[in-house]
Amino acid sequence: MPTPAIILGDGINALTAARCLGRSSVPVYLLGSDNNDIAYYSRYVKVLEQAAAGNAPAVIAQIRKVAKTSANKPVLVCAADRYLQVLSSHREQLQEFCSFTIPSRTAIDTVLDKGLFGEFCEANDLPAPRSWAPETKRQLDECLDQITFPVLIKPTIAHNADEQEFQKDGEFAKMILIENKSDLDRYFSELKRHGANLLIQEYIPGPDCEHYSYYSYRNSTSGELVGIGFQKTRLHPIHGGAGSFIEYSDSAELATISRKLLDRLNYTGMSSVCCKRHQHTGRLMLHEVNGRLPMGHATSLLSNINFPYLVYQDALGAPIEIQRRDSGDHKWIALGNDFDSFRKYRRAGELSTFEWLWSLRQVRVCAEFGFDDLRPFGFFLRNRLQRARDRFLS
Repeated sequence: MPTPAIILGDGINALTAARCLGRSSVPVYLLGSDNNDIAYYSRYVKVLEQAAAGNAPAVIAQIRKVAKTSANKPVLVCAADRYLQVLSSHREQLQEFCSFTIPSRTAIDTVLDKGLFGEFCEANDLPAPRSWAPETKRQLDECLDQITFPVLIKPTIAHNADEQEFQKDGEFAKMILIENKSDLDRYFSELKRHGANLLIQEYIPGPDCEHYSYYSYRNSTSGELVGIGFQKTRLHPIHGGAGSFIEYSDSAELATISRKLLDRLNYTGMSSVCCKRHQHTGRLMLHEVNGRLPMGHATSLLSNINFPYLVYQDALGAPIEIQRRDSGDHKWIALGNDFDSFRKYRRAGELSTFEWLWSLRQVRVCAEFGFDDLRPFGFFLRNRLQRARDRFLS
């Protein structure tokens, strides 16, 4: 039997990773925190008992369970920041019975902590918005003479946002746009009451379609094995979320700035460098790095690049062949997220129903759908119908 892979994470990110590996004849196990998740319905997945990333001993015990039944060390493929932190903190213990490729502790700490990331960019003369991390109201007031509105409030550690009730108008938000001092004081006080660690960051002006990502895989012997640029045409949540509608971008500027950052970090493994083009200066500004499989990683299939299988091969020390092709005008979509975002873009007057429907004609990869793996799409439709019924009854 081929060496198994264990995907750490949930959601469409884990689902698309499972399909990428399963279609390459790799036995796939899934370890996440929600056993009623779309990824668990894939025909390619063998489900382990759920283990939240906050419970590292349980995560390690489930991984060990697979290792005991495998002739070779199973390969770990990370699809969520919480599990990336577990891998980094317990790497020596895990390396005894499984294989994986991740960067150094310093690199992981830098990409997971937005405060450290801002300091790193400043120290290395990399273009990034200024940021501040006040702990108290007094420290916040001391920053005000440096702050020009609007600004963003973000959780310092992004994957802690939901636990710290990071919300705007009663809805989960990855970040909150603040227009004035009064709102800054209000949100700062509210979020601090829930124990949130906050970062205040300059806002990069420009529409959502000016968000870009550079997906790449690097190892310690060959450097960058492959790197591909993508444009996030739409986001979820809108105005500050993950890409829900993504297409290929051949921006040389994006590749150059991303490689410079990763070189300075001495980065190895999978990454997604995220930038936004400043509306007034035209310059790409760095705002974060994902140190694991990004949500839209399956966009790379449009260019014949299978990132999860690349991670798997490199962890095994197998020879790697890269055969890229032109992806044309084809698009990737996370249908559920994109539909939710479309409704908000429409209310904001930024996207009409016709424009949204017309854009779907170029979709070639849908996160929820697979001709060879239909159960996740059935689960997705059932949940959507349930949500529609609940809204109607309420």
